[in-house]
Amino acid sequence: MTPVLALCCSALLAYRLLWRWLNHLPAWTGVKAARLTGTIAGGREGLLILAPADGGEPISIATAGAKVVAWPAPGAWRISRGLRLGDPVTLLVLDLEGPPSAARIVRGRWPTPPLRRMPSMVVAIVLGIVLLQLLRPHVEVDREIRVPSASPFLLDAPDPVRVYAATRHMAAAHAWAGNAQTTRSRGGESFLDYVRSQPNVADAQRRYIYLQPVGPFEEPRQAHLLRLTGRFLARFFCLPVRVARELPLSEIPQFARRLHPETAHLQLQSTYLIHNLLRWRRPREAAIYLGITAVDIWPGPGWEAVYGQASLIKRVGVLSIYRHGELDGERGRFRLALVRTLKVAAHESGHTLSMKHCQNRGCLMSGHNDREEADQRFPVLCPDCLAKLLWATRCDPVQRYSRLAAFCWKHRLSDEASIYAQLLSAAVKAWGEPDRPGKQLASY
Repeated sequence: MTPVLALCCSALLAYRLLWRWLNHLPAWTGVKAARLTGTIAGGREGLLILAPADGGEPISIATAGAKVVAWPAPGAWRISRGLRLGDPVTLLVLDLEGPPSAARIVRGRWPTPPLRRMPSMVVAIVLGIVLLQLLRPHVEVDREIRVPSASPFLLDAPDPVRVYAATRHMAAAHAWAGNAQTTRSRGGESFLDYVRSQPNVADAQRRYIYLQPVGPFEEPRQAHLLRLTGRFLARFFCLPVRVARELPLSEIPQFARRLHPETAHLQLQSTYLIHNLLRWRRPREAAIYLGITAVDIWPGPGWEAVYGQASLIKRVGVLSIYRHGELDGERGRFRLALVRTLKVAAHESGHTLSMKHCQNRGCLMSGHNDREEADQRFPVLCPDCLAKLLWATRCDPVQRYSRLAAFCWKHRLSDEASIYAQLLSAAVKAWGEPDRPGKQLASY
């Protein structure tokens, strides 16, 4: 049971108990009161005759001017409206010293408050939340990718100022990213603005990246590309990756599909995948929930296609490998398609952690207008975006670059491996040697 569901159920229970208590209150502060139970023996407007349940003489109760409320009758003193002769009632009677005057009439011997006292919209919202929690689809995990064992985090309880200062020490190693002194993203968001905006971050409850295949990855090269993407993301974000079971294309309705206007190949609507298909399936322990498909995607009217798309708020994103090149044939083609996939996957995953586009053109989080521009970038972050990632994931930067360099050397991505090796040297100078996990910042 989630905290939201528990809170809603507690609120409904408290509401019912409160009204029960009010209806059984023998006396109000400063006002004498008593309850009378019985059946209606007669009456007219302004007067009610009650036959007590204990068999005593009928009691005439003046109702004129009293705050008389009945359920379901809109006015209890109008007996013909909702209460009939012989109906059992419970009355709260005030001013016991003088002629009795009814303050509340509730039909039935158990004066349970009517549900319509609570706005119907509130009831609908609570019931909707309960149903969503009960009907929430379960994501089955196919396999899990753990990051290699590492020393304790240097950023176990990071101070934003320390994180930012250390990443600025690495600025010289990021000269390829453009203006190394630029500290704001395209949207005008600096690292400290990012921290103050309460972004999506990984925490004790959300410590996994879920990689969700949408549609089949039947070809061996496609399945291999999916595995490598999961391993790279585990090292890039310092979080374990869970590869979920495939979601069949039959889950996507016809209105979220189309044939490309020129080539007539199948396309899926990325906005539907994010907001309708994946959003409600996102596991509770997912820091990032990333859909990946071999089918081409497009966001909506006016667009031809996109490589990927993500939500800055909902922790959900999606990408397609359709436009990343041929996977079969020469080994160089597969490596090119692999690098393109890794960059898009890391870029969209960064968006799910509320990281906006960056104005440093060499940074992985910058936007791009064409394939040529995208291919010129490396899967690395500028100092400002690196600080955002380290703060959001509590990642050890030295271990991170070490793992990324090893991954790229193993899969013959020599250019990327060289860049990561350079950044590893810069990270060691800024954060300390990797074999000395207890060391504090060298200087900042």
